[in-house]
Amino acid sequence: MQLGHCLIKRALIIIANWLQLQSEDLVAYGLIPEFVGRLPILVSLSALNEDQLVQFSQSLRVHWVNSTRNCFA
Repeated sequence: MQLGHCLIKRALIIIANWLQLQSEDLVAYGLIPEFVGRLPILVSLSALNEDQLVQFSQSLRVHWVNSTRNCFA
């Protein structure tokens, strides 16, 4: 049972580090910038709760609802 707990903990640490990885880190590790520039860009997102969604939508300079409404008018 202890071994399984240890493996899960290590996997969570690896995932947390992977989510913070940036292209500069790959160049510092030794990969050439030309190769790093050809890697696909992946973005990781975490779910927002209702308060965070409200805060995001109210913090935009141009309200996104109005700009979207203008596209369909």
